[in-house]
Amino acid sequence: MKRWKTVTAPKNSDTINIFLGGNVMIGRGIDQIFPESSDPYIFEKNTQDARDYVKLAIKKNGKFYLEHEKQAIEYIWGYAMKTWEKYKPDVKLINLETTLTTSDTMWPMRPTQLRAHPTNVKSLKIAGIDCCGIANDHALDYGYQGLDETVKVLKEAGIKYTGAGRCTTEAKEPCIFDIADKGRVIIFSLCTHSSGVPNYWAATTSGTTGFGVNTINIDINTTDFINLKTQIKEVKKPRDVIILSLHWGEEWNAQIHQSLREFAHRAIDEAEVDAIHGHSTHFPLGIEVYREKLILYGTGDLINDTEGMPGKYEDSQCDLGFMYFAKVNLDTGNLIELRLVPFRIKQFRLCTPNPRDVNLAVNPLRRRCKEFDTDVIPAMDGHGFWLAFK
Repeated sequence: MKRWKTVTAPKNSDTINIFLGGNVMIGRGIDQIFPESSDPYIFEKNTQDARDYVKLAIKKNGKFYLEHEKQAIEYIWGYAMKTWEKYKPDVKLINLETTLTTSDTMWPMRPTQLRAHPTNVKSLKIAGIDCCGIANDHALDYGYQGLDETVKVLKEAGIKYTGAGRCTTEAKEPCIFDIADKGRVIIFSLCTHSSGVPNYWAATTSGTTGFGVNTINIDINTTDFINLKTQIKEVKKPRDVIILSLHWGEEWNAQIHQSLREFAHRAIDEAEVDAIHGHSTHFPLGIEVYREKLILYGTGDLINDTEGMPGKYEDSQCDLGFMYFAKVNLDTGNLIELRLVPFRIKQFRLCTPNPRDVNLAVNPLRRRCKEFDTDVIPAMDGHGFWLAFK
């Protein structure tokens, strides 16, 4: 019988509670159900109309949207709102997998183009999102103008972002949250080319033409890692929790490449990183606790518009996922507890899963955790699951 690690939580002032959300895609089909939406024209292999994603969802799960009766801006969050209220995270972090723009200029030769009308940033605001990582493979779907407008919209809404900017310096700048009477949470957003980010999307040193995302080469270029170490060393103070939010790996690959694991370990060993918030895959990947630090290799999708599409693999359904709540010790940065709350995306809304949904979500994740000697077990209070680790 395995002996799992148990931790006695210190007093509240010594812990920080962080929500680590997966990909948030409020564009394309979801954008179309809001009171104000973008032009539905897109240029994809199988469709040129974003409303086709709405039709697919209706075909699978029933009518929830009428052209003359659009949904309220908070509609999509559903079950999540009560869950956030229950656990009251100090910081809510997501990967924003869409642009917020009125630009019609698509980046050439991209397989998908994701955008939401700038007005719909209100959906993120209502959800209480504190930080959007925007270093990902959709940040420039609508060109430099689209990215420029996205960051302006987030700024005006009072939502912090990290991972992109007008030059390398801006793109690398972290989000810093000073939590009263506790400590700080410092978030860096980065992306790798393995997640589908073109080399030429990387931000450069020019202040006028250097617009782009914060890329990192984890396989070859050790200079990137040295620079990251230096940046963290310059900003980190006692009772700071350092989070790397990484868009990495192939979006439909459940196998975690050895290079990702080596990078995560090295970031913890050498760069004083306390948690890895991984995303790219549209379904959850295995979870590791390395030297008492949390590594989420893939947090899946938090919200998307693809529920009407068949999954690429039987155990990789992107309409099933988890909300991740991590309690971290401020003095050590060590993981105290990870709670996973399952959900189903139905009718473009986060819903309470039925028992079958829960099994479909949990069983593949348990299999993927085995290689890291972790497990997902029912929480003793009956709400969701806990990560068991040695």
